[in-house]
Amino acid sequence: MADPNEGGGPVFVHIPKNGGTSVELLGAYYGRRLGMCAAKDSEEWEGALGYETIPGFKCNVWHRPPLPPATGEQEGDLFDPAVSLGKIANSFCMSRNPYERLASIYRYKSGLYPDKFAPTCESFGGFLDKHFQKLVTNQLLRCVHTGEF
Repeated sequence: MADPNEGGGPVFVHIPKNGGTSVELLGAYYGRRLGMCAAKDSEEWEGALGYETIPGFKCNVWHRPPLPPATGEQEGDLFDPAVSLGKIANSFCMSRNPYERLASIYRYKSGLYPDKFAPTCESFGGFLDKHFQKLVTNQLLRCVHTGEF
């Protein structure tokens, strides 16, 4: 039987807490190796995902953001469709409402650490405050917002 991943099938970019594990398991059920199911050898991830990942993250390799392919010498407006920003060909991802995603993260953490993440409105509000403060002070997000990257 031929390998179901041969022939340039779609590349799945897993964004944590967006339903990616369900997509990967459904793909595996139908014979397609995506994300955490991509590597045939648990020690060999090079090329298994269909893209290189940005090094330095502490999370699992399939949760790391993709390393954008080289974009050449192009310069221009980010919203100009003629400018290639290093898109991954034949790729897809799952995305969901960011507020639902934050609630999901909190529910997950409260299940693991109920003393630190109590299932109360006050504790959830504190979590949101800390999370939003991190976003406001994040240098990468600031440069994306101002276009200085």
